[in-house]
Amino acid sequence: SDFGPSAGTSGARSLRHAGGPAMSDYEENQGSEGSSMEEQSSTFPFREEAKHIPFRMQQVTISYIFLVASVALILDFAALQDMVHTGRFKMFDELCNWFGVLSCICWLGGFILLVHWLHSVGATSMGLFGAYLKVIASCFFNLQPMTGTMNDPLLGGPAGLWWSNLTGILFFHIGNMVSCLDFFLHTPPGANKKKGWLYHGNLP
Repeated sequence: SDFGPSAGTSGARSLRHAGGPAMSDYEENQGSEGSSMEEQSSTFPFREEAKHIPFRMQQVTISYIFLVASVALILDFAALQDMVHTGRFKMFDELCNWFGVLSCICWLGGFILLVHWLHSVGATSMGLFGAYLKVIASCFFNLQPMTGTMNDPLLGGPAGLWWSNLTGILFFHIGNMVSCLDFFLHTPPGANKKKGWLYHGNLP
């Protein structure tokens, strides 16, 4: 009976209560591993600062959407430049307008989510106005590549509407100026006008 399951359980229990060397070493190892993990996590850049961002996952989602939009926009311009350079259409060049469509839909969706986030955090009316100008700009940005895919002579053929990008960029830059003015006049929590542009709270 001394070698049954109950004996093993009682032996482990007595070793735990007695603070035997085996259990104390185990607990010590666990404690050292936990402290090392805490040290690694604490050294991750801006980890603590990020915890204070309200509705942070909305901002993370917006950032990924804008990354896709930026990559698609680069491909759009690359296809356009290749088309102009070679003077003929290749398969990559024919995707030019479709890269533009993907990019502009992502810009529009990202700025709509940005407006939602600004409403969620109780942003100023000036900050919201700047964001809404960018939403309007994104709507105009979508017209050129979408009409280009239609290849309708009345809408500019494969080039699409010529005036939509000009109108969109005017709205977009005016929205940027309004956002910068709002940042200067109503400095958000975490930002500091006395510190440089690379200060975490001042980064866009």
